[in-house]
This record gives sequence, structure tokens and C-alpha cells, in this order.
Amino acid sequence: LAKKGRVCIMCLEVEPSSCHRRFIAEKLLENGYEVIHIISEIK
Repeated sequence: LAKKGRVCIMCLEVEPSSCHRRFIAEKLLENGYEVIHIISEIK
């Protein structure tokens, strides 16, 4: 998917470090992709 365009992966967890997204983000970074975590300032 990432080769064809932007990808958005969402989860209920606020912190990426507490979520399965961290594993996906690590692999994407290892393969040269940019990873941006969008975190709301509203709690």
C-alpha cells in the first residue's frame, strides 16, 4: 500500500508506544518510509 500512496493506520490507543502501531512504524522506518504520528492535544 505504501508504495502506491499515503497510508493511515489508526487505533484507540493515544500513545504509539502503547499500541501495535509501534511495530508497524518500526518496520516502515527500517525500510526508508517516513512515519508521522498525529496525536491530539485534547485529552
